[in-house]
Amino acid sequence: MWRIMLVGGLGGILPSLLDKAEAWNSGEIQKWLESAPVLWIALLVACAPTVLYFVIGAVVAAVYEKQDLQKALLLGLGAP
Repeated sequence: MWRIMLVGGLGGILPSLLDKAEAWNSGEIQKWLESAPVLWIALLVACAPTVLYFVIGAVVAAVYEKQDLQKALLLGLGAP
């Protein structure tokens, strides 16, 4: 069951991680972090949605109780 939740959670965060990687490559994140008054609060604010998407993907995969990891990944991708 924990593997299903882990894969579902990873599916939940994959789209946001791709967005963050694109923002990192374009320099948006560097500009945003330089303009932040307190660095650790800015990092916490950036990580909070990722954690939330992981939890949503994991819960949805666990609720549907899919035993196939590929189906759990797809459920996690579609959850958020």
